[in-house]
Amino acid sequence: MKSATEASSSSFNGSSSSSSSTSSSCSTSSDINELSKEAFTKHHFTKCAELLKKALDGIKSETERRRLHANLALCEAKSKAQLFSATYQAALLNIFPKLKPGEDHNLEDHDEAVAAFNLALNAFVRGNRRTCLEILQSVMTVNTLSDTLFCAVSLLEIDVSLTLCQPKLALKQAVKLRDSITWRRANVVQRDYLDCLECRIRCRLAQTSSLIDFTSKPELLHWCLIQSELDVKNGNATRAVNRLLKFRPSLQDEERRLVDNALGCVYALSLKKISLAESYFRSAMLVKQEKRKSWQESTVPRHCLIYHAALAQLHCGHAESAFTLFLSVLPFYPKQPRIWLRIAECCIYALTKNGNDNVDTNGQTIEIVGTAQNGYVILPSISVREDNLNNEVDEIRENHISWEYAAHCIRNALILTGTERDCVYLLPWLYAASSFINLNLGRYGLALKAACQLASLQQVSPHHKLMAVLFKAEALTLLDRLPEAVGCLAQAVPLQSMPSTISAVIYNRALLQALSGNLHKSLATFGLLGTQCDVTTVPEALSLGVYIYMKSDKDDEARHLIVQQIEKMKLS
Repeated sequence: MKSATEASSSSFNGSSSSSSSTSSSCSTSSDINELSKEAFTKHHFTKCAELLKKALDGIKSETERRRLHANLALCEAKSKAQLFSATYQAALLNIFPKLKPGEDHNLEDHDEAVAAFNLALNAFVRGNRRTCLEILQSVMTVNTLSDTLFCAVSLLEIDVSLTLCQPKLALKQAVKLRDSITWRRANVVQRDYLDCLECRIRCRLAQTSSLIDFTSKPELLHWCLIQSELDVKNGNATRAVNRLLKFRPSLQDEERRLVDNALGCVYALSLKKISLAESYFRSAMLVKQEKRKSWQESTVPRHCLIYHAALAQLHCGHAESAFTLFLSVLPFYPKQPRIWLRIAECCIYALTKNGNDNVDTNGQTIEIVGTAQNGYVILPSISVREDNLNNEVDEIRENHISWEYAAHCIRNALILTGTERDCVYLLPWLYAASSFINLNLGRYGLALKAACQLASLQQVSPHHKLMAVLFKAEALTLLDRLPEAVGCLAQAVPLQSMPSTISAVIYNRALLQALSGNLHKSLATFGLLGTQCDVTTVPEALSLGVYIYMKSDKDDEARHLIVQQIEKMKLS
């Protein structure tokens, strides 16, 4: 954030210098420009605004007046700590109408390029990455870019790529920037910022060794944070904590918030000490107004810290408290699909960890009500209404943990993801959650549809491919389409790195073979659960084994299996 603010400040200086050269014939105007530039550099934004208003009185050129109005808008935004607010965005769009969304962003001069960069920075901080990228691309088409602005735009492009989880693209952009002739004229701050970005890129690429010699770097906060991130990547979370704690006492209010936020993340995600994590998140939320300068914007907003605390709670298994925290910050992120997914995950975890996944939203048990030629058909005891098909984000009447609420959250997330290209990477998680939730709601057709959508995604991890197959097979089975389910499950490829997936595939194959009447083959498949020492047995394996033995008229084996399980329970 520090570099971003400096980039905006430098754009003001660039505009001011252009202004003074244009009106060099008027010594008074030139003096005012120099004084306003000096006031801005010293963070005397109120004085700077007064000087700019005075300069406007003697300027008749429309281009010059527009430039001064842009500088005045920047000055007022800085003085009110609103550089990254919608107010500053609206002010700039009023001065430069062609920068509005949907307009032709064919920038004509350097002034428009500077304004466009500030708009892109504003959009980036507010989470509108697609808008930011579109504006940056239009800025790069301007032939008269100054070296400072070119470097600032290039650095922001790299930052956006990192934020969009594209470290390889970010690395290519960083290499290209270093090789450019313009970069040789970059200032010290920009060079240091690129070093930071390259360290962050290597962290994302799981490169645990840095090419940067940290001993040659000054004792600055951003380098402390990057070293700590590398320590965590290397499995040295304790060293990261010690470094952050050592740095913490010397910091002022805003910088301490950053360190407290980092400490909370390390304690929650690496050391699994949720109480300490929560205490640091709470500390970061405290704001000492007397120490904060009026023009400083918060580096980590309070609602963002609460969101981090909620993530920590969810990661450590406290789904109910995480659910409450996510709901408290939902008004700040209503258009962000990620928070809707997180709330749904809280519901899923809370409902499944206590074995409540056999209960529908009305608290009535799902029962076996009939049999078909191929085996049991499981139906919900009451009919459940289908979701309405309009494309509006729902306002849900009762915000409580339930399968129905989870389904609404996933539906909202899918609608929002469809309108935001930045969030397309969430689709595998959303479709997987949708299928699982609809299975628990008894909406097997919707579960099948979501599983098919998950399987049809072009770029999806092996884990999600396996989940798509398992969910699809289960939905087909519950829809009494057993032959299709058997054929689907044949495509399942368990992950060697996750033993639980091996046992899940074995169990499901044995189950479908038993339901198909192929008891001999089912028994052989079921035996694999006990012969492979690295396989984690699924909880339902006992009842399946008893069912197969009894259907095969092997009552003694079924009885032995039950006795064996009872003895294991006594020992545990």
